[in-house]
Amino acid sequence: NHDFSLNLEKYKNQKYIVLYRSNPIYQIESIFRFSQKNKIPNYGNQEDLNNFLEYYRNVITYYHGFKLKWVDESSPNIFLISYNSLCENPASVLNKLLIFLDFRKTSDSNIDNILHDFEAIVNKPPLEESVYKKIKDEVSSDSYINKLFKAISKLRANNINKWNIQLITNYIFRKY
Repeated sequence: NHDFSLNLEKYKNQKYIVLYRSNPIYQIESIFRFSQKNKIPNYGNQEDLNNFLEYYRNVITYYHGFKLKWVDESSPNIFLISYNSLCENPASVLNKLLIFLDFRKTSDSNIDNILHDFEAIVNKPPLEESVYKKIKDEVSSDSYINKLFKAISKLRANNINKWNIQLITNYIFRKY
């Protein structure tokens, strides 16, 4: 479940695995690419780029809301997996995940098979640097939303009551 509505309940007796990217452009581009089914976007094509930028603007509040709910408010029953960590050291992440899920040590050959399958999926080329810069420049005008969520994260880090934060957030979104 991607918790697209952000109203999935968190239960203390349930375990959750959360895979995330700390870079919103890469995260949202990944979701966008997935939503395109079999069509791989060509960001050199202005129409594909514009479609992504529109999608980005529609999804950025979800990204920040998801990050606030699942990453910033982590708890012992949530296993956080940074996409970068997973790509850089999949064996370590997989072993920690198995421990989190209370699986006993599985055979190294099983882990090797899982890692082989994983690497085939993950080792896809990232966005070209020029495309990333173009997208970043384009969405930087939307930085107020990024600043808002960074401010909310700081409030939470300082243990400001989460209901007060919710009231502030609701007020801001009603206003804009």
